[in-house]
Amino acid sequence: MAKELNRPAAWETTLAASLYKLAENRRAQMILAIILLLLAIRMFIPPSAPADRGTVSTEQVLPSKWASVEEYQLSLERQLALTLSQMQGVGQVTVMLTLGTTFDQQLAVNVQQTTRTTEERDGTGVSNMTKEKIMSSQPVMSRVGGGESIVVTTELMPRIKGVLIVATGAKDARIQESLMRAAQTILSLPAHKVQVLPGK
Repeated sequence: MAKELNRPAAWETTLAASLYKLAENRRAQMILAIILLLLAIRMFIPPSAPADRGTVSTEQVLPSKWASVEEYQLSLERQLALTLSQMQGVGQVTVMLTLGTTFDQQLAVNVQQTTRTTEERDGTGVSNMTKEKIMSSQPVMSRVGGGESIVVTTELMPRIKGVLIVATGAKDARIQESLMRAAQTILSLPAHKVQVLPGK
């Protein structure tokens, strides 16, 4: 009976065999690599949040990692081209992204709400109540050194509007379709915003 306790269960053996086959499959490796790249890119691109009254768009203040929108765009293009060129049969890859023009910032806002109720009575004894709500908002300021600056709660990266991929292997329809699906997955774009063309 002690020997039976050391023997793995049937599902454990099946799972181990499936994982071994998956690790040897080149297509599965490519899919896993694309998924990992997607996760890495998603860490740099936070999901869009609905705008509220405290959202301000500006071109002067940029995240410290990138000096400009162009630098951010070049970084994404290099990462995507490197990943796509790892796919079998793709060959040399060039990528061009179209981005929104600015980084957006969500500012910390101090909202004040005042409610005033007025009751009026006429000569017949009938009362009329009026409620008035007044809302005002101001950005939260912090003192830094000798001056003040606005507190920024979130910085949103420019949204990716579309992508053009030129690959030498895209003459083959299957490679072209694989590149299109990979770009859609990595960038979370619909098909009409992804264009794949064969290169020289």
